[in-house]
This record gives sequence, C-alpha cells and structure tokens, in this order.
Amino acid sequence: MRLKENLLYLVADERGQISGGETGLYLGDTRYVSHLEWRIGGAAPTVLSTHSAEPFRFSQHATEPGLGVAQRLEVRRKGWLSGAVYCESLRVRVFDDPTKPSVWQRKAIDLSKLELVLDADFCDMFEVRGLPRIARDVQLTPQGNGFLYSYAGQDGVQRSASVTISPMGAFSQVVLKDGMSDAPMTFDNDSNNLGEQLEDISAPRKALCLTWTLPTSGQLEISLIVTPGASDKSMRALTFEGLQGEYAAWRTRSTVRVGNRLIQRVFDRSSEDLRSLLFDTAQGVFPAAGLPWFCTPFGRDSLIVALTTLPWYPEIAKGTLRYLAANQGKALNPVNLEAPGKILHEQRDGEASRTGRTPFQTYYGSVDATPLWVCLLGDYLEWTGDLDTVRDLEPNLSAALGWMESLDADPDGDGFIEYLPHAGGITNQVWKDSGDSTFFEDGTNPIGATAVVEVQAYAYKALVSAGLVYRALGNAARVAELETTARNFQQQFIKAFWLEELGTLAHALDGAKRPAKVIVSNPGHALWAGIVSQQQAVEISETLFGDQLWSGWGIRTLGDAQPRFNPVSYHNGSVWPHDNALIALGLARYGLTEHVKKLVRAQLEAAALVPDARLSELFAGFKRESTLGLPANPPVPYPAACHPQAWDAAAPYAFLWAALGFTSTEHGTGLGLPEDWGDVQVSVLKNGARLEVSQ
Repeated sequence: MRLKENLLYLVADERGQISGGETGLYLGDTRYVSHLEWRIGGAAPTVLSTHSAEPFRFSQHATEPGLGVAQRLEVRRKGWLSGAVYCESLRVRVFDDPTKPSVWQRKAIDLSKLELVLDADFCDMFEVRGLPRIARDVQLTPQGNGFLYSYAGQDGVQRSASVTISPMGAFSQVVLKDGMSDAPMTFDNDSNNLGEQLEDISAPRKALCLTWTLPTSGQLEISLIVTPGASDKSMRALTFEGLQGEYAAWRTRSTVRVGNRLIQRVFDRSSEDLRSLLFDTAQGVFPAAGLPWFCTPFGRDSLIVALTTLPWYPEIAKGTLRYLAANQGKALNPVNLEAPGKILHEQRDGEASRTGRTPFQTYYGSVDATPLWVCLLGDYLEWTGDLDTVRDLEPNLSAALGWMESLDADPDGDGFIEYLPHAGGITNQVWKDSGDSTFFEDGTNPIGATAVVEVQAYAYKALVSAGLVYRALGNAARVAELETTARNFQQQFIKAFWLEELGTLAHALDGAKRPAKVIVSNPGHALWAGIVSQQQAVEISETLFGDQLWSGWGIRTLGDAQPRFNPVSYHNGSVWPHDNALIALGLARYGLTEHVKKLVRAQLEAAALVPDARLSELFAGFKRESTLGLPANPPVPYPAACHPQAWDAAAPYAFLWAALGFTSTEHGTGLGLPEDWGDVQVSVLKNGARLEVSQ
C-alpha cells in the first residue's frame, strides 16, 4: 500500500503496517518512520479489507488475530497524509468480554492488550535499496503527549519525526530484528556501481512499544500524528479538506469518457496517480518517477510523462521543461557526468548522496534526457502556442543542441550520441539502464563508446523540434541549418543501423561500429521519432508483433530466442508499458492502426484485470494464456516494480492518443480504438482552448 502527497509518502505492507523491508514513512530520500505496527496480544490484527479511495488516504476493517468463526473485536483504522503530516485514527470496539473464553472458540491470544510498536531510523533510500548502512545515533525524547525522534546527519541536515498520541499508552521497549535486509535489492550494483560490497548488516534494534488495555465492553479510540521535518525543507501547509478540494478540482479536468467501465476505471486511476506523483518546485509542478524507489526528479522519466500527457496536462510539460532547464549542466564534472548543456538524469536529497557515497545528488548519467528535453520543447510549443515560455528557454535549447554536438555526447566524433560506462555510476546510460541490458547476438558486451538506437531517433526528432522552435522565433538561418543536419543524420542513421535480414534496427553500435543484431523493443521508439521510412516502419512493426517479442500482454523488451532472455528480468524479456506506449504512438504516426488496436487492447486489459486498475512499472514477459477466449490470469507482476509509476500512469493517455490518432492539427480517425470500448469522448487542450475528440 502506498500513499503520497508532495514529497511525503507512506509505503506499507499488505496489512497496512510499517514492519521492515522497504516499508516506511519517507520524506524525499529519507525514511523517517521505520516501524509503525499495531498488535493485539502480540500479533497483527486480521485484516478483512483495505481500501484507498484517494492516493493520500486509506481505510481498513480488521479484527483480532487468529480469525475463526466468532470475532470479538472490530478494528477500524484510517490513515491519511495531510500537508506535511501523516495521521491515523484507530478504533477498537469490543463485542463481549475478551478475557473470557468464547462458546465457539478458545484462542491462545490475550485480546485485552493493544500494542503499537514504533521506531525511526532515518535511513537513506539507497541503503533501503541495498547500499551498506551507516550507524546512526537517533535520539528519542518524550514530549507532551508524544515523542520526538531526531538525528543530526553527516550531511549537516537535522532530521526529526514528532509523534503525538492520544490517549498515551504505557511505554516500554521491545527488541526487533531490523527488517532492512528483507527489502528487494533494487540498486543495480554492477561492476561500475560504487564498488561497495552489498552485505547484510542487520542487527537487533530496540523499538518503542506502547500498550493500552482494551475495555471489557465499548470501545477504545486512539489518534496518531507523525510530523517529519528536515532543516533543509519547508513543506506546504495543507488541511485534509484542502487536499480533498484539490483532488476534486483535478477530477474535473479528467476529460476521458469511455463506455467500457473497466477501461474507464483505468483512466480514473491514471488521472489520480498523475496528480499524486506531482511535487512542487520553484519552476512549477514536476512528476516524481515512482514509488517507493524514485520519488525524486528524473530527467528521462519525467520528460516521457510530459510528452505523453501534453494534450491533457500541459502544466506538467511546462514545469518539467523549466525545472530541468534550471538544473542544466554548466561545467564538465567526471564524478556526476555533468557537462555544459546536458539535462540531468536524477537528483537525490538523501544523506548518502549529499555526503558523496553515491554520485546521484545531481547526476547527469543519461544520454537520452537532453534530446528528449528538446523534443518536449517543440511539442509544448506546438500544442500550447506559449511562445513566451519557449523564448525564455531558448538559451537552454541552444545549450542542449550544443551538448548534442560536443565530444561529451559523441566521444569518437562519428556523429552519433554515445556513452562510456561510468565507473562509480551507471553502465548503460539509456532507459534500459541495468548493467546487463545492452549486448551482441553472441551474448558479449559492447566495447568502447556505445550508440543505442532509440537515442539516435530522439536526436533526430530533437533536430526537427528545434527547427520548429527557431521558425517560430523567426531565425530562418538556424532553421535551414537544422533541417540540413536532420536530413544528413537520418541518412547516416539508416545506413548504420538498418538490418535488412532481420527487418528491424540494430539495438546499438559499439566503439568499432559493430551493430548489435539483437531482437529488442527499442526500434519501436524510432517509429515515434519518425526517423524511418514507411516501408521500414511496416517491417519493424512486423518484428515487434512477431513470436519473439509479442507476449499477448504487450511487446517484450527482448525476444524470447535471444541471449540473456528472462521473462522476469528487469530489461531482458519483461514488458514495460511506457515502452509500449511510445511504440503505440509510433505505430499511429505511420497509420498502422491494426497494430495500434492490438497493442492498446492488450495493455489496457492488463490494467483492467488487476485489483488497483494500474499498469505496473513492468510485468513479466510470460506468454498470455486464455481459457474460453478470456485471459486465464492477469499478467505476472515484476516483484520489485514501482506502484504507482509516473510514466505508467501516463501510458493510458498515450494509448488513447494513438488509438484516436489525433494530432495538434488533425481530428483523427479513431481506427485504433478497440471495438469493446464503446463510445469514447475526449477533450484535450490546444492553445489553451478545449478541443473535443469523440468516436
């Protein structure tokens, strides 16, 4: 279970408890509360149902442990984020005297005691993800009707968690085994990452235990408020009612109406997830990448979110453009890969990054964010006509184009954007950024500067987009120069990457310009960028929907006959909705509507069939199975996937965009809409006015 508002978010287990592993109450990249677990007679209550009506609150019905044929307790629990605080209310209602044995059952559980186990560890997110932890001197001080946890960080930041409880229980200490080692290892510690050996250093911890005696009849009500604080942050004050009002206003902007109620539920969920993942910056709203691991600014992820939701939520694009421009690279720095004009990959505000244990405080280790920023600037101008913002960002555009031509972007000077593995950071500086994701058909890794296919496609679209911007700014000479560069680059790209024998594009070129002849999903992004011919687009689409890549739920990242294929790997055989979304937009660009329809139906059904109606960050690439023409089971989830994930909350909008086939100047045919969706009515923003699209 996950709740979020601005930079504050809760990660709980399936019972709604903070009980070790990755669970916790986080502010930015720091976990403040590491244990918040309710117990009755020393055991967790039996949860009957948990419901999250909105992304910032949940409600739960539970009863005593040892569920049987006769329950004596009603446990009613509610939790919500409001402004900069987390609140809970707990009510335990007693139906009869729990000290007496029941006619129906005799439980070996003391039902007369309610306990709350509480702890704060101020652990850095990278430590939760697998980085070895440092020892921390956390101070616990009683105050009024609660406690104050505080920690003076090695980065100079004073962090605290104030806990207020009413009525106060009797308190003692209990020994817990630190559950940190139970968290999924999501930090990619390949041969280039940090060099610190991951190890289990879990040790017993003493936690606070509060105890209340339950009445023999009637009920006990408890309220809990946790206020995290940091000397480097100021949080926006917002009441619960104020937050509800903001969501109500956001819902009025949800302009997608689908006759199929299951599919409508997916869009409703996506809309609320998009709102929940936003956080405030001085430059406007910015979408966090995903929970729990990436509640932080990301370049590539946020740019793709903005690109795929632009007709609905242009303010996300504007905030993303301005924030990334404000943090654009200024100087060469081999530690964090900063370079003049380069757009950042990610920013972290945790202790590990601030003290240099990771290079990720502001990290520029991706080669695709910069061309994607240019693409977004052009698309933003096309949809909004906001020339004032674009004019303000022209110096950043010039700097980004300058980086794309520099030796930092093209270390061997062959005209392609490339990267070298970063000792201390990320090996593969593209969206498939795990250390094992780029390789040749014989299973070997590339050597030297690596040029990955989709990055070159983004670069081509960036040149075209920059031309549109400079035309609007009246710079005809620059437009002519960019158009010539784009044509020459397109010809060079096709010559180097096209694989006639496979009907697709090479995944990458290595330093010796050898093409990686591996069947992957990446060439589908070239369709989105418009860099290939119509005939090549048809051939690529046939490969994408061939037996190797098509799982029935979507297009796999890697063909199932290729080296390293594993359907439950991160990038070598899994299915990523954002990857499929960009492919769908590319298919629509070339008028391949039957493929659009097939892909859109599969992906939206994958969301409709799971309880939370969400597209996961990724799911396993197992083949879809059917019984009597219906799915035999939903897609298999990837164990450590983010929920929610911003570019997957955005993906349904991209699929709808592709299915309808509209552009900023054309209404669209709607030929990509699945027949069982019923009537579809959509309202998008064009130059600040509503444009109605219906099929």
